[in-house]
Amino acid sequence: MEMRAPRTADAAGTLACGRTLEQVWAGLDRPPDEHERDCPECGRARESLREIHEVAAQWRDSADSDPEQHLDVAVKASIMHVVRSELRGGRRLPLRRTEFGEIRIREAAIAQLARDGASTIAGVRPRGCTVGGLAEPGEPLRLRIGLSVAARELSPGLVERIRAAVIARLERDLGLPGAVVDLSVEDVHDDE
Repeated sequence: MEMRAPRTADAAGTLACGRTLEQVWAGLDRPPDEHERDCPECGRARESLREIHEVAAQWRDSADSDPEQHLDVAVKASIMHVVRSELRGGRRLPLRRTEFGEIRIREAAIAQLARDGASTIAGVRPRGCTVGGLAEPGEPLRLRIGLSVAARELSPGLVERIRAAVIARLERDLGLPGAVVDLSVEDVHDDE
């Protein structure tokens, strides 16, 4: 059984409606509240998370009857890391179609590549990155990246250099030309 995050969750685990996956998870033991009954994002999240919840409950029940199935702290931490990574990886977006099928990539991977591209410019510290577009192969990728920039690096052409670095990284590593990259300098820092 493949565990998938709801398709509308962003890389940080926040649904389009504003609720987090953690909030939805915390409410699985109760009936859905009024918002969850009317919200398609929360409905999909509850369905996906319920599968994980049921598997975990089955395992706990069997572990209670067999002491050899108890996990040490390191194994539990490792399992939770994988679960969190799956829940927070964001949507799996179509990258391209091949003769063997569709190649998809997680939003979190795209965001990391974009941040890596921005950080190649001296004095630039990328912050959050929101990924949009790519609903279908060939649709342009749209990114919004928040930045902190060293005061000594501020110049009229800085934003265009950062944008070019991000686009070049996405073209080189993913073969994604023509990304639309919106940049927002949110902070200026001293780099000493």
